[in-house]
Amino acid sequence: MSTAHLYLGGGTKWYSHAADVFTALTDPGFAVSGCAAFSTAGAYLVTGSGGSNIFIFKRTADALSKLTVNAPDLTTTSFPTVAAFSRDDTYLAVGCSSTSPYLHIYKRSGDQFFKLALPDVPPTSAVQGVRFSPDGNLLVVTTASSPYLYIYTRTGDAFAQTSNPATVPAASTKSVFFSPDGVYMALLSGTSIFVYKWNGSAYAHLSTLAGGVSTTVIGAFSADTNYLSVAGVGSPYVATFKRTGDSFSALGNPDVLPTGSANSVAWSNDSVHLYVGHANSPYITIYRRSADTFAKLANPASLPGAAVTGIAVNPPANTVNAFGPLSGITRDENDDPAAMTVRSHLKSTGNPVETITSDPTTGEYQLSAYSLSEHYIVIFHPTENAQILDHMIPIA
Repeated sequence: MSTAHLYLGGGTKWYSHAADVFTALTDPGFAVSGCAAFSTAGAYLVTGSGGSNIFIFKRTADALSKLTVNAPDLTTTSFPTVAAFSRDDTYLAVGCSSTSPYLHIYKRSGDQFFKLALPDVPPTSAVQGVRFSPDGNLLVVTTASSPYLYIYTRTGDAFAQTSNPATVPAASTKSVFFSPDGVYMALLSGTSIFVYKWNGSAYAHLSTLAGGVSTTVIGAFSADTNYLSVAGVGSPYVATFKRTGDSFSALGNPDVLPTGSANSVAWSNDSVHLYVGHANSPYITIYRRSADTFAKLANPASLPGAAVTGIAVNPPANTVNAFGPLSGITRDENDDPAAMTVRSHLKSTGNPVETITSDPTTGEYQLSAYSLSEHYIVIFHPTENAQILDHMIPIA
């Protein structure tokens, strides 16, 4: 049974997770007041702790060790509240709530993080949401004050503002999140969920959903992209929608509701467990999904001691992606294994997912897959035309 890890900010608990069992691990010992985010491969965890504190940990098996070299530096009143890694773990974005600059972007080299220049048009108010698009080409930021949404395109290490969709929230926007395949983007504002779909060149408004809670705070898509969950203020505190094509329909409430206002929500990498962090004891509620129903699991034996304000989930230890890899062997004109550049794309959008070089001895390659959607693979032969493998579906 492969094991994943669950980190709870605020309550500051750290668990290993296999099946329905959550085992508390040795806590790294640093208080967290806001953000908590794992890198895609689960090697790094970033947390925020009010003031100017950002802590970056490196994970080795079930242990977290704090990095001290070139840790990101913020002003003494920045108050980092949100953070996100790019999917390739190269970039880290941190949003702050108190003092300009409200956005900080870092580039990782080994275990070191170096601050990059601000975007050409940085946010002018408290940042409440930050996410990289799954292909790493966009950085999306939501804010407390107008214009509420900033979308930046990345060229190398530079970030430049690009146009917003025609329909955007007209009030404080709490959160932004993407489906793992990059097809959908969602924004949370007030009681509404603004859903967008990638049209090949930009995200276009698709629909606006009633959020299911009185004030939406944060949301997440399931790894298989079939469910969208939001958490927030006002009973039932968590709401889930099922996606059918481009339509999203509200599901019934879980059998047991969270005990208070929810500040965080996340899905497991197998789309089976839904985690909700909230303000009242036991501070974390974990559900198991069976088809379209959600049943509360027994509380972990060791519980957080305070409100959970951030949840970070990393993949199982034996894989860096949510689903089975796209794999194969590259061969030269003599049918012998050979090293070649191999790139995977989502078929629905054409967006690249990962580029690697196959093994020079065996020709073997394994490309990451982050959804069960169809992919296609491009193999770049050094002397012949590129080979395209179409209709590739990862193994669940």
